[in-house]
Amino acid sequence: MLSPFSLSFDRGAPLSDGRLTTFSPLPSLRPAIYTDRSKDTPCAYRTGGFGVTGLERAAAFLQSRQGLFFCAACLGREAELPEAARRLALWELRTLPGYEMRGSQCVRCRRGKRVIRYVVAVSVPRPTEHIVRFLLTHAATVLCDACVAFGTGHGLSDVRDVLEALTPFAEYRRWRRGCAICARSKTATTVDVDPSAPIVTETVAHRGARIEVTSYRIRSGRWRPLLVIKPPRTSSMPDMASLVQGTFISKLEADRHAIHTGRAWADRRSDQSGTS
Repeated sequence: MLSPFSLSFDRGAPLSDGRLTTFSPLPSLRPAIYTDRSKDTPCAYRTGGFGVTGLERAAAFLQSRQGLFFCAACLGREAELPEAARRLALWELRTLPGYEMRGSQCVRCRRGKRVIRYVVAVSVPRPTEHIVRFLLTHAATVLCDACVAFGTGHGLSDVRDVLEALTPFAEYRRWRRGCAICARSKTATTVDVDPSAPIVTETVAHRGARIEVTSYRIRSGRWRPLLVIKPPRTSSMPDMASLVQGTFISKLEADRHAIHTGRAWADRRSDQSGTS
């Protein structure tokens, strides 16, 4: 069985929902009253166990330490959040533009766990791209949905949606097996690719968009490309990622097809913007 720390969860690619992560004011929070059992009086923290001011303190702390990862416990102490509300604060901040959550090491306690940081104007990949890259990096490893979610920093429901969407592709297999990380028998996923073929990402720019193609060789010897299109930073559109249905006889052909598809999409978007 692999150690939980034998997988490298931090690949240098930031995570999020694909939007340009620029800070916006905190959303309004629905009021709710919780009881502080230690004092048997109404607690001043609201909405999920923490108040707007507490969430704002947590956000301000992360913004003052831009790019640094903090776990729920360390962030909660800095923002003076009650212990019961610290984990909820991470999930609340994760939904806001500008914040990235993943499984990595906290800069304060140095422990490997779920952490969050403020990343400002960084274009980040959508779940499909990051989950596919994660599986390719750990090819032939049986991973349950929960461990994939922890490794990528995405929500469990998002991970399950992406993994189910991958099942039409022959190299992705979902079955009930023992996970290589947690050892629990549950629905797991593995990807069967040729380990001797290096996985290299090709990048081209076209009309302000960045087109990234990662082609990998499956067991049949043919190649399948993963196409990622990152719109210009001035655009409000999220990044888009898709596996190409067809396979190709060589990496060169797979890359060319995906790049042509990406350029055609950028041309259409540019023409639509020009006429709107």
